[in-house]
Amino acid sequence: MQGLSRRAQAYVWGNILIGGLLTVWYVTQITAANAGGVFIVMILASLAQIFRVEGATEHSSYEISWVAFGFAFALLGPAATMLVILVAHLVEWAFNRKQKRWYIVGFNIGSFAIVVATAELAQRLISGGQVWPATASIVGLILATATFTLLNHLLVGLVLALARGETLRKSGVMGRLTLAIDFTTFGLGVAAALFWMENWLAVLLIAPPLYLIYSTLKVPALQRQTQLDSKTGLYNARYFNEALEKELQRADRFERPLTVVVADLDLLRNINNTYGHLAGDIALIGVAQILKKMVREYDLVARFGGEEFAILMPETEPETALRRMEEIRAAVAAAAFEVSTSPTPIKVTMSFGVAGRLHNAETPKDIIHRADMAVYRAKLTGRNRVCQFVAGEVVMYTEDEPGTPQPLPHLSMPVEKIEPLPVAVVAQPPAAPQKPPKITAPATWQLSAYIAGLVAVSVGLTAWVGVSPQVVDWAGLGLFTLIILITEWLSLDIYVSDSSISTSVVTFVAGVLLFGPFGALALSLTIALTAWIKHRSLPSRFIFNSANHVITSMLIALLAQALDLSYLEQPWWSQLAFALSATGVAYFASTGLLAGVIYFSTGASVLKVWPERFSWLWPYYLAFGFVAFALDWMYLAAGWLGVIIMLVPLLMLRFSQGEFLRRTQATVSQLKAVNSELSRRADDITKANDDLIQAFALMVDLRDPHVQNHSRQVALYAMLIAQELGLPAERVELVRKAGLLHDIGKLGIPEAILFKPGKLTEQEYQIVQQHPALGADMLQHVRTLHPLISFVRHHHEHYDGRGYPDGLRAQAIPLEARILSVADAVEAMASDRPYRTGMTPNTILNELRRHCGTQFDPAVVNAFERILEQRGESLIVNSAQAVTTRPSDLVRDQWPTFQSRAPILNSARSAALSGAD
Repeated sequence: MQGLSRRAQAYVWGNILIGGLLTVWYVTQITAANAGGVFIVMILASLAQIFRVEGATEHSSYEISWVAFGFAFALLGPAATMLVILVAHLVEWAFNRKQKRWYIVGFNIGSFAIVVATAELAQRLISGGQVWPATASIVGLILATATFTLLNHLLVGLVLALARGETLRKSGVMGRLTLAIDFTTFGLGVAAALFWMENWLAVLLIAPPLYLIYSTLKVPALQRQTQLDSKTGLYNARYFNEALEKELQRADRFERPLTVVVADLDLLRNINNTYGHLAGDIALIGVAQILKKMVREYDLVARFGGEEFAILMPETEPETALRRMEEIRAAVAAAAFEVSTSPTPIKVTMSFGVAGRLHNAETPKDIIHRADMAVYRAKLTGRNRVCQFVAGEVVMYTEDEPGTPQPLPHLSMPVEKIEPLPVAVVAQPPAAPQKPPKITAPATWQLSAYIAGLVAVSVGLTAWVGVSPQVVDWAGLGLFTLIILITEWLSLDIYVSDSSISTSVVTFVAGVLLFGPFGALALSLTIALTAWIKHRSLPSRFIFNSANHVITSMLIALLAQALDLSYLEQPWWSQLAFALSATGVAYFASTGLLAGVIYFSTGASVLKVWPERFSWLWPYYLAFGFVAFALDWMYLAAGWLGVIIMLVPLLMLRFSQGEFLRRTQATVSQLKAVNSELSRRADDITKANDDLIQAFALMVDLRDPHVQNHSRQVALYAMLIAQELGLPAERVELVRKAGLLHDIGKLGIPEAILFKPGKLTEQEYQIVQQHPALGADMLQHVRTLHPLISFVRHHHEHYDGRGYPDGLRAQAIPLEARILSVADAVEAMASDRPYRTGMTPNTILNELRRHCGTQFDPAVVNAFERILEQRGESLIVNSAQAVTTRPSDLVRDQWPTFQSRAPILNSARSAALSGAD
């Protein structure tokens, strides 16, 4: 209790003493008559207490054990309830002794004792000793449930107010959601006790709603996972920034101290390079555990990214933080981590930068920036040390005078503002507009005809079943109608604006079973009318909803007639089976008809729509069947009060639906956003790769002043031939890229040979013949260009096997390489060379035909002939006509194009240099 104020300590001690006396008194009231039941409930409560559901914050949780508490309170009495609570909390403490201090457990037990005593008093005041199914008894249990929930939250809220200065609103303990969850779980236990009084097997009806409630309560914990770093389990940077902003506002409001620490793991890259990235991960996780263990309970530790961590320390002066960081620094330096790639444990060190809140005008970025400069200075001065930012200077913590930071010699200087370097922005051509996919929806008359058909079917079914208002419980039907009005008004839209789900299905099915066809018709119209008024939709929607529910209810009535049974006259197990069957009919009929509307509205296939949008609802409809049966049972046993009790699981089911929808819709939205971002980045990467390829092709062409745009022309011819041959778009794109890079191997050929004005000698020609293999070797180092390797290597192979470098022949040569061979030859013959002028298109065709079957693939040559016939002789361009004999002029003319690609090359160079740090 050392961290609590005197008032908080007095409150906790008073709670423990008063609650302890009440607990002792209650335990002495236990008799042997109900010892067996108490023992069973104690086991269930203990298990529920151990496996509690993690809440929305690290120190919060939802306790399913409240179901056991409510069950014990209603069935076994307050004394047994207190014993169950005592044992459950002691068992939990035995399992989590390190995480919970003794006085916290004592406070919780004492609070529950006070709550149980107060709830018992409230129940007795109302019930006056009457028992189930008396009205006063039921009202007393409802009041006791409310008292138990409200007072428990109030006692917890008071200790938070005294210990941390948090108001009830800020702490959230009196929030509507947390109150509703505890009220419904305790009330569910009370309902289970009432079922037990009627038939102990009926308590199983609570299982489906309880499972859905348990699953729903996990949602806040799943949401909290988005706040955590997946590798270390610490908070992530986004949550840290949000928490820092809130704490900074609180510190400004109350003029309280606040400190931020930025910590950096020293030389993590060396560990990764020496022992592997798995070893680096082990070190990161180990250091994260040390940080989390050594900070205070209300400090917040986060991983900022990479090897950088941050610590938020509310109510802390920087001098106090310095001492604590020095302890953590020493602990990290002393730690050793076992890794499989090292025979001995590896050791690491850490540098820390500390910065405190200076004034009210500061922003979170200001404090983080100062702490970041401090840790930067710590690393510059040797690493493995703690530095603080003070009044524009960075000072180092020393052990000579604990708590007194010392200026760094020759380095303690005002921090100058560094202006960023100007960044050149290269204008990019606008992206080609993409047309959205065309979706053809059915005509409007088809939807109208579909709805009209449903109306006809509903009228026919109603006439077949027969509707008579005779022998109807008008009071009960009115009560069920009121519940449907409420639950339907709280309905939830599911994925599309014209469809929704609500727990009114439970009341609807229960009402159909109880009140027959006439009640079914009345409840169907009530649901449709309520939805129409709530959504302010078109009359057509009201007509469809009416037909949908009437068809569903009449199908249930027909099922009863087909089985020749009267629901109220059946044994309970037969009633349960029929309730589940009726709910199944409602599920498939209503969702199937709604899928039909979606089809006639959008053209989306029913077989695709139903699994995507409605298949996930089946567990809820299964639970609806159990709750509908229980609702009928409670109504027959206790009238309107029994129905009110059953509203507890009904409202909880609605809450679980809402949480599931919110979670799935948020997940879908996040996935869509991520996919959109990934697509955008993939497009950017594709464009960048293409620009790099174009730049490399330009570099190759720039080396030879006589082959300007040679690579681009080869790529164009090759792409057209590939399209003419019917290759798929992916292979056509590979051919185009290979055309741009087919001569990249010439970068390894001496310029004296490439620029020789006359014919080459045999030896020089052999050197030139090495360029396909050299090009393939170059591409080997670029993973994204691996598919082009064989095309570049074999584009000088001959169809008869007399080419180079490997002497492949016919089909052994990749088709893409055979295409490049023709395209390269066409471009070479069409362009001027120092030793000859470019050939005419007719001459080129004659040369291709003359060497068809020997040098070139006949199919490829024929494809090129067809292209020339379609596009005309203007397709063939003499790419060297505008070329001067001076390479400098060529470079000057091409410089704007080359310069536009320079940022990409610079980025590649920067990435390479950064990887060498």
